[in-house]
Amino acid sequence: VPGKFMNETGSSAIACKDCAAGHISAAGQTVCTECSAGTYANSGQDSCQLCGAGKWSNTAGADASSTCQNCTAGKYSSAEGVDAEAKCNECPPGKWSADSPDSDGCDDCTAGRYNADSGQAVDCGACAAGTTMASVGATVCVTCTAGRFMDETGSSSSTCKDCAAGHISAAGQAACRQCSAGTYANADQDTCEPCGAGKW
Repeated sequence: VPGKFMNETGSSAIACKDCAAGHISAAGQTVCTECSAGTYANSGQDSCQLCGAGKWSNTAGADASSTCQNCTAGKYSSAEGVDAEAKCNECPPGKWSADSPDSDGCDDCTAGRYNADSGQAVDCGACAAGTTMASVGATVCVTCTAGRFMDETGSSSSTCKDCAAGHISAAGQAACRQCSAGTYANADQDTCEPCGAGKW
């Protein structure tokens, strides 16, 4: 019978012996086999079940799925039967993962957010004012060019805002500044030029 064994020849015993917890056997076996790390014995003790994706276990002879632990925050595993926490992979830049039962993949940073590092365990950081990012999974935010600005943090706009007429900005600015009296904004709106002779 699966999950039981008999290791005595010519035995007059009526019943087979139960396999120890975390061990399995097929019908007609003389020994039970220990489930390896990354697996656990099913309730019938006739097969070792793999720990699911996003989980790991270094316990040999486990007898319940509760021995399978989630990959820690910032890590994931798409493989089943992982036998060590070190075999959970770090989330790549542009992605993150919380410690959850669904650690079989990482989430993309949403638009307006970014992450430049591997193993991000918390949500991605918001793009700073003066930058923007319309794409998901970003590792950097795009800096506004001179003559443009972004006054919001976490902007998911595909473009920065234009400076108003008579205003300028350097690259990466959260606001434009007005040219002073006697000057005007050049065509790129990055410099205030003095008015020419005879003009004001």
